[in-house]
Amino acid sequence: MKKILSVLTALVLLVSAMTITAVANDQNVVYVSTVEELESSLASNTKIVLSPGRYVFRAEKMMEYFDDGTAWEYEIPKCLNINGLSNVTVEGNNQAEIVLDVGFEAVVRIANSENIVISGLILGHDVPAFGCEGEGYVIDVSHSKNTLIQNCDLYGCGVTGINAWSGGDITVNNTIIRECMVNGASFYSMNGDITFNDCTFIANAYDEYYAQTIPFFEFRQSEELSYDSQVSINRCTFTGNKNVMFTDITGDKSWLSVNDCTFSGNAWETAVNVKIYDYGYWSNHFFEDQRPVIVDGRTLVPLRGILESLGYEIVWNDATRSATITKYDVPYAVEVAIDSNKILKGSETVEIDVPATIINNRTMVPIRAISEAFDMKVDWDNDSRSVLIYADEN
Repeated sequence: MKKILSVLTALVLLVSAMTITAVANDQNVVYVSTVEELESSLASNTKIVLSPGRYVFRAEKMMEYFDDGTAWEYEIPKCLNINGLSNVTVEGNNQAEIVLDVGFEAVVRIANSENIVISGLILGHDVPAFGCEGEGYVIDVSHSKNTLIQNCDLYGCGVTGINAWSGGDITVNNTIIRECMVNGASFYSMNGDITFNDCTFIANAYDEYYAQTIPFFEFRQSEELSYDSQVSINRCTFTGNKNVMFTDITGDKSWLSVNDCTFSGNAWETAVNVKIYDYGYWSNHFFEDQRPVIVDGRTLVPLRGILESLGYEIVWNDATRSATITKYDVPYAVEVAIDSNKILKGSETVEIDVPATIINNRTMVPIRAISEAFDMKVDWDNDSRSVLIYADEN
């Protein structure tokens, strides 16, 4: 009888250890080992501890049939969805990995919540090599306050490591963001502080188009960024990231501080970019093959790419190795010749510091001289290493 009671007591203790116990910060603790247990444990004032292993959220396959006899199969993705909760911790002790089997959904979604902690988790997508798309972020945070991400490993093909919008006070500590398709982090219409401490960013932006057109840290506001909100990036390491711009904000950057960080082999350290202001907004120009270069302190860009995107027409004369540039609403033409230190603006001769040249079979022209010949204002933003072209007269 005593032996039976001892066995029963041991079983009770074992079951108790695997269910809920109270902790000091008013959270109940739940230990889980499956996706189903993880989903069912999501509740306010809860700490969820994942057993070591891989947790795969699999999309639900659906079939829709039509009157003509055809059918359409589609998938409804599932993810770790923390919605409308408060005071929740999801802990993996660096031994639990959460993955999605589709690339168009975030691995973790935090929405309409506050005081959420994501800790010690490995997060990514388990999808074919073509990559992620749409809202395939690794972590997506919306309309939430006081989010803490710490000791995590966020990996591609995720579109973006951390995407956040319409919320505030996000802190990321000692976390790796690596091999994401577009960039490291994006923030939209935020109204609280954003802080990265001791994080590592490796080999992000492997897609060439996004590497040139989207900055590594993207900040977009519906209005001007409130200077009461601060973005602090402290003691972080950036290695081999391909974005040609670190941030996309020009002008006053008093709200952004980058302290004691290490940079190595990132594209924005040496790249030359072109940003065009037209129709009331900025766009980052994409160069399909030959990117801009700096020669003797002047930026040379491929002739056709930028000007044709602004509505100019270029006619090349192979005999004179020169190009004539016109636009329907400009009463004169501009002629530029290879290896000449002069350009023609209508009948006026204008001297330039650096002549046009041929690089990789592309005609490269001094963008400031050509732009100013058409009365476009041109500036240089040193922080983003960008030529700023104001094509919009207003």
